[in-house]
Amino acid sequence: MKSAPLHKNESARIQKLLEYEVLDTEAEKSFDDLTELASEICGTPISLISLVDPNRQWFKSKVGLGANETERDIAFCSHAILQDEVFEVEDATKDERFFDNPLVTSNPDIRFYAGMPLISPDGLPIGTLCVIDREPKKLAEHQRKALKILGSEVISKLELRVKTKRLEQANQFKTEFLSNMSHEIRTPLNAILGFTDLVLNNAEEYLKTPIAKTYLENIDFSSKHLLSMINAVLDLSKIEAGKMELEPNQFDICDTLDNLLNMLNVKASQSNIKIVHSYTSDSNFDVYLDAGKFSQIVINLVSNAIKFSPSDSTIQLNLKIENNLILIDIIDQGIGIAEEDLPTIFDKYHQVGQKAQEEQA
Repeated sequence: MKSAPLHKNESARIQKLLEYEVLDTEAEKSFDDLTELASEICGTPISLISLVDPNRQWFKSKVGLGANETERDIAFCSHAILQDEVFEVEDATKDERFFDNPLVTSNPDIRFYAGMPLISPDGLPIGTLCVIDREPKKLAEHQRKALKILGSEVISKLELRVKTKRLEQANQFKTEFLSNMSHEIRTPLNAILGFTDLVLNNAEEYLKTPIAKTYLENIDFSSKHLLSMINAVLDLSKIEAGKMELEPNQFDICDTLDNLLNMLNVKASQSNIKIVHSYTSDSNFDVYLDAGKFSQIVINLVSNAIKFSPSDSTIQLNLKIENNLILIDIIDQGIGIAEEDLPTIFDKYHQVGQKAQEEQA
């Protein structure tokens, strides 16, 4: 018996294998399907996904074999990982490297072996997808090609595991960062709200003019809206899991819109833009909604209207409540959205109307 020499880049090869974090993991159907398919195509009773570490070959997936691993010194796969293509042994009893190998002279009585090296994208073989028979045989060309394709698929699945784990870690880091930042922001913001409430509760003593009270009320409303947005960031994990929850409550929609428009008027007035509104209802203006998310929608729409409206123009907001439906129109004199841009208006990486803005400029 001749044991295979170490790979020329053995240290890097082992490091790559460890990076996949797959050794000694549970069986997975996606890998088992590939070994079963290899067994069917090649007509062999045994098929394995074998990973070769410093001391053993460990089977991530297996068909027709009870063992979970064998010593590396006797492994056929230790020879296969030194090749670039399918390594095939037609009759192990007639091969000087294997005729007295314990895997040949006793269970599982290997006679035929064919292994496709599992080569990482940077050219390092971490193991094989192999097929084994207890009778001598030779693979047809289409079987060799299929084994090669299936081997590439094994590597693709391992690469996907790595990328998925890295993405999960990145998302976790992002969530933790946003959560920490949100807490940091909430501290001074709560102080602002506290002082604002203190002044408003003692308006007669601290505020000498009605306009000062109006400004402070706008600051109070804007700060509370910002706080609600920060609280939403703290629930980012729920959003990413698709489990964002609504928090509906009853409120006067006119009062809320008035406060939102007062807040947005500061930005609009800087561009000499006027915001006007009209409210109509067939019953009353009490609604049952998630006030925070409703406010976010209105702010985004009106802010866009301000952004794309020319100076000295008017933005009209119309509210109509009819048959328990809320209808809101926001009409501006901006460049509009071209029909061909409509399919991409919710793409966060695409800004519609860019061409029209350049032409207008």
